[in-house]
Amino acid sequence: CSRYDKIAIGFPIWWFSCPMLIHSFLEKVKLDGKTVYPFCTSKTSGPRNSAADIQKTVPNATVKDCLDANKIDSMSEEDIKKWLEM
Repeated sequence: CSRYDKIAIGFPIWWFSCPMLIHSFLEKVKLDGKTVYPFCTSKTSGPRNSAADIQKTVPNATVKDCLDANKIDSMSEEDIKKWLEM
């Protein structure tokens, strides 16, 4: 991850947030000063607390709102660009 300023990370929602496996991964990589773009899939609950929970795990990174990948078909290109800060 050291070569990149922006990191996208995807996961399924488990109990209203990202799985512990994601937190374990994030604890091992150095993301200080990076921007993290979380995206998720979910049957019913949506992203809920996932971005806030990730921010707690990587406090020295900027964590964007979690994109609900289940809704990507209904998103405009502008919505996606806005999420990516293009």
